[in-house]
Amino acid sequence: MDAFEKDFGQFIDSLKYDEFEGILFNLVRDAYMAGYRKAGGTVPANQPVFRIIADFQTSSPRR
Repeated sequence: MDAFEKDFGQFIDSLKYDEFEGILFNLVRDAYMAGYRKAGGTVPANQPVFRIIADFQTSSPRR
């Protein structure tokens, strides 16, 4: 494997790439949403991606 491919693979596996990917996704989604609204569509309110459910009835800490 040449140096470029190795370095690129490390970049793809990094947190920095995840940050860039998130930014790019949000830009594309916002642009799509703007066009959708301009065309007369209604965009539903944002929904939570996930919900944390905690069990507060445990009497002793789990190990």
